[in-house]
Amino acid sequence: MIEILVQTGLKKVVTEKKPRE
Repeated sequence: MIEILVQTGLKKVVTEKKPRE
């Protein structure tokens, strides 16, 4: 369960760090 939350959080951070072109 925690692993899924961590993965989702990491994905969100990556998306926020990488601006959409």
